[in-house]
Amino acid sequence: WYGTLPDGPGLSKAKLKRLIKKALGRKVDDPWRVGMDNRGADYQVLPDAADDGRLPWYLYWEIYWVMTRGPRLSPGMKVLDAGGTSSLFSCYLASLGYETHSVDLNRALVSNATKIAQVQGWKMLSYAMDLKKLDFEDEFFDHAYSISVFEHLRYDLKQAALSEIARCLKPHGVLSITFDYRNPAPPIWGHGPDPGGQDQISTPEDIRRNFLSTGHFELLGN
Repeated sequence: WYGTLPDGPGLSKAKLKRLIKKALGRKVDDPWRVGMDNRGADYQVLPDAADDGRLPWYLYWEIYWVMTRGPRLSPGMKVLDAGGTSSLFSCYLASLGYETHSVDLNRALVSNATKIAQVQGWKMLSYAMDLKKLDFEDEFFDHAYSISVFEHLRYDLKQAALSEIARCLKPHGVLSITFDYRNPAPPIWGHGPDPGGQDQISTPEDIRRNFLSTGHFELLGN
């Protein structure tokens, strides 16, 4: 889904508005805040999905994938959303009744998530916390998730975060991860694009180096 919008970076705001109206069937005030990605001009808006113009389809797919292909969840389980505070996914987990803990460096997101949990009555606890140093006891979580976060971490931060998540997982706990694959230059947190390649996730070898070299995890499936 990476690439330029139609006509490249020189696309005018007026023309972009017309393209989005054709794709979504409605006008938008700020076209730069509406995700077009690879949905195309014939994209059909999901019925009764208020945020479908803002949240791209692949986000729904990522959530569907980790919930159906990941571990089976049971009532009373404690789950970690690593780097997803205030996200659609954290809220979804909490809405299903699981004790959801999410961590993020952005204190505004943590504050917002806390307000959401209070209003909704969810057991969704949010923390301003660094993934490389999680303030949780050993074997605290049944399972963990991370949605589109690890492609934005330097290699050394990936390794530290994976070690900490492994420490906090119960035996046989599963970490379900989604990430950009073959994105040539994802923005690396604190550094900008990574043109050097060490942090890239573009080949099976990159996946092994980035996610399995700690020795704490093994792949489920292929």
